[in-house]
Amino acid sequence: TQADIFWVSFPTGQVGHKPVVAPRSYCKILIEPDFSNKLPQPSVALVFQLTSIDQRNLGVRIGSVSDITLAALTSTLDEIVEVQ
Repeated sequence: TQADIFWVSFPTGQVGHKPVVAPRSYCKILIEPDFSNKLPQPSVALVFQLTSIDQRNLGVRIGSVSDITLAALTSTLDEIVEVQ
């Protein structure tokens, strides 16, 4: 199996225990600063920590992900969940 399911208690926002799928591979993508993403320094996308965020918690938009980075993120997610 490529992933396990755990009961998780989130620290804020959600009440009670929730089941969470945790992949066994810890995939990371290095994102270098460029004109479109406007990152101040290299950053690492922790793909295995994918989560949802309420739009009310989003701050100011700083940039966008390049097509190449988006393809790498999508490919990595596919590997984690074994989309076929």
